[in-house]
Amino acid sequence: AAVDQLVRESQLRTGVEIEWSHRVSFGRLAAPLETALFRIIQESLANALRHSTSDRIRITLSQPRDRIHVEIEDWGCGFNPESVTGNRLGLQGIQQRARLFGGQADIWSATGRGTRVTVTLPVVERPPETAIEEENPSVV
Repeated sequence: AAVDQLVRESQLRTGVEIEWSHRVSFGRLAAPLETALFRIIQESLANALRHSTSDRIRITLSQPRDRIHVEIEDWGCGFNPESVTGNRLGLQGIQQRARLFGGQADIWSATGRGTRVTVTLPVVERPPETAIEEENPSVV
């Protein structure tokens, strides 16, 4: 739901076409993983909107077996990843978040050919009792 809202607001604000699709079978993820996944998508989308000049961005979320796979792709100006200096905290943050949760982030880009951020994370679902407590905080 949070990504749905992020995509809607970003499209309204920028006019860029954002394709958003998801095919997953998990319910709610563990809260820290859910937050990390949202932040990865948010940062990748912000980078694409800010830097790519692309008129189209695609975000896909899928679940091959026990993994979460998210891909954010644009068809914009791209960049040479070798020329990115160490102070690009957004790209580093994406990679660090993925590693923190036992996953991996790959960033591919080429000048004039766009950028693709691919992140794979393990599925860690939220325990059912946690979901109930969060929906109804008076239940202890």
